[in-house]
Amino acid sequence: MRALGPIIVMSLAAINACQAQTPTSGAGPQLAEDIQAVPAKIGKISVTQAYVKPPFPGRNVAAAFLDIQSQGAPDRLIAATSDISSNMEIHTHIEDNGVMKMRRIEGVDLPADTPQKLQPGGYHLMMFDTLIPEGQTQAELVLRFESGQTVRVMAPISGGDGAPDSHGSSDGYGSHN
Repeated sequence: MRALGPIIVMSLAAINACQAQTPTSGAGPQLAEDIQAVPAKIGKISVTQAYVKPPFPGRNVAAAFLDIQSQGAPDRLIAATSDISSNMEIHTHIEDNGVMKMRRIEGVDLPADTPQKLQPGGYHLMMFDTLIPEGQTQAELVLRFESGQTVRVMAPISGGDGAPDSHGSSDGYGSHN
């Protein structure tokens, strides 16, 4: 019976820790201290207008879009990860013989004090092997910069109705040739 004492104490401590993190209002999930809701300004980087377009039915590729700015000094977005995607790449669109195609790029330059849009038809974040749990309305995006700074934001998940969009194809994400 003595061996159960420490187990019971540990179990109660775990339950208390979980309850302390449970939201008490309908305001949505509470964020960890280092994750910011959009818009966010963390260090010299500000992020606004972030959202994730979910995969179309039967697909597992999503895309993330946002406005980003480096204040005071140039920087470069070099990588991104998310809680809903096992692989993210930075992409742009190029014209190849009159056809717009997406291509992976190594990064997006952020000139000092100049907003850079990651948007449909331009720079964007492709999210592969995406899995969005039922009812989840936000995705965590972790953005890494050449300066060493990391910015974590929560972006709403919206769209994905299957209608053609500015990516140029009926699946919403164009050609990856």
